[in-house]
Amino acid sequence: MGAGSGAGVPEKLLDAIFKPFFRVDKSRERETGGFGLGLALARRQLESIAARVKAQNCNDGLEIIIDHLQIISPQRL
Repeated sequence: MGAGSGAGVPEKLLDAIFKPFFRVDKSRERETGGFGLGLALARRQLESIAARVKAQNCNDGLEIIIDHLQIISPQRL
């Protein structure tokens, strides 16, 4: 789990922040705020290993939660 500080994200946009090139603040440009790919790439990589990632607002800003269930094959026991 990771948390940041700031105003958070409007509830209706919490899933949208994981889309490529999405910006909550439309006035920010590449020079002042990155490309808008970080969370999209993170979600893609995490989903490739059967993990889930979601965002939620908390007192200190935005919290990113990663949920990963590890399955151990019977051969490894």
